[in-house]
Amino acid sequence: LKKRLPVGTHHVKLIVHGDHSFLDLYIAVAPPGEQFVVFSIDGSLTASVSVTGRDPRVRPGVVDVVRYWHDLGYTIIYITARPDMQHKVVALWLALHNFPHGLLIFTPSFSTDPLKQKVLHLKNYLEMGLLITAAYGSSKDVSVYNSAGIKSSRIFSITGGKRGCINIDSYASHLKDLNEGLYDFAKPFDSSLIFPHTNSLNILSRRNLVRRTNSFTPRSGRQLSEKRRLL
Repeated sequence: LKKRLPVGTHHVKLIVHGDHSFLDLYIAVAPPGEQFVVFSIDGSLTASVSVTGRDPRVRPGVVDVVRYWHDLGYTIIYITARPDMQHKVVALWLALHNFPHGLLIFTPSFSTDPLKQKVLHLKNYLEMGLLITAAYGSSKDVSVYNSAGIKSSRIFSITGGKRGCINIDSYASHLKDLNEGLYDFAKPFDSSLIFPHTNSLNILSRRNLVRRTNSFTPRSGRQLSEKRRLL
């Protein structure tokens, strides 16, 4: 890039000159002070262990809680210890269940300590001057959030039985507490990041292709030149 990108979310296509293979990605440029709400995926959004199974059940009420924060103006971060090669399956699962747009953070495929990698991701954001207003996860995520430097009063565990966080019985009861103003930090925020609208029909039309393919890298492909297109 020859110039700095302005604050916001930008679609970027990287093309290899030789074989015209390409990679689609989004770059989020956030100013210091931008506030995020973090949701761990496995065990927190899902009611089962894996999101690579056959459409695992969503925890009751969790979509409403995510949308509550999204509607207040916060940028959502979905974080997982899963390797980045599972991007397609996880992104599709989120879209199929109407989770709002957000940043999707994976662990590098070569990582041997995925939980530590989650800590490093979150620490890096905090060191850049970004703020994490609240963080949701299962019991295994509590130590990750604590190690990253997130206040225990901002950490919510849906599976309960853990110190260093606020244990919630259900997302439905938690949403009621949020709406009643139990948490004074749950205030409207004007995010600088705007995510492009995704055509859900296009996502759904590729559902069978996603399940049959051996590749989990939907962002890559081959860019045809104008000459080849005409042929």
